[in-house]
Amino acid sequence: MGICRQAGDSLINFPPSPSFAIKIPSRRSASCPRWDLINSNFIIHKARQTYFAYLTSTWSTGTPIGVVIDLNTGNGKMVFQPPPLLPKEYFIALKYIIPQASKRNSKNI
Repeated sequence: MGICRQAGDSLINFPPSPSFAIKIPSRRSASCPRWDLINSNFIIHKARQTYFAYLTSTWSTGTPIGVVIDLNTGNGKMVFQPPPLLPKEYFIALKYIIPQASKRNSKNI
């Protein structure tokens, strides 16, 4: 046991430091969400609402990389660089938001 001296000269015993390192992640990075853990219909719907609201309300020339959806409030925000995420936030890339023409339909054009 280690010993620590306080201002009042009373001694306190505390355990020694652990013999192993504890890894603490610095931040949660913007990656694809785990689709099996969330309601993907709700998330993609909210992301599309946010994206189309952005398109209709701004004249910005910047190209967003996706939308961050807050599950607590259901609000979304456009992001232009990979964001650090809070525990109940999910980053949805534009490839999941913008409907793509299927390969079969593009061959018939």
